[in-house]
Amino acid sequence: MGTLLLLHAAALLVLLNLPLQWWAKGVIALIVFASLTFNILRHITRSFKRSVVACQLELGQWQLTLRQKKQLTVTLEKESVVTQFLVIMRFKDHKRCYVVMLFKDSVAKSKWQQLQRFLHSSI
Repeated sequence: MGTLLLLHAAALLVLLNLPLQWWAKGVIALIVFASLTFNILRHITRSFKRSVVACQLELGQWQLTLRQKKQLTVTLEKESVVTQFLVIMRFKDHKRCYVVMLFKDSVAKSKWQQLQRFLHSSI
């Protein structure tokens, strides 16, 4: 969660230095706060019904478990992002897309490195 807060705080700091009218800065700040709230609800507290609460790879197939205990078999999309501090995995089933965001500080170090190596080789 620290990374998520840091990214949104950085956006607000950049906003302060932009040469915009006060009302434009206010609108953009509201959008940044709305984004922060949405991301916390969806990815941190997982309070949306389509929030992913578990993700695992079994026998070459990705399995997602949603908040409502529904299990899905999905495919990992190429648009997934792997960085040093953040992994964003995009999955798709036959109807919808699902996003799993993982921050470095939310996963054990050995699992984080293993996940990064796997995703770098498969995307």
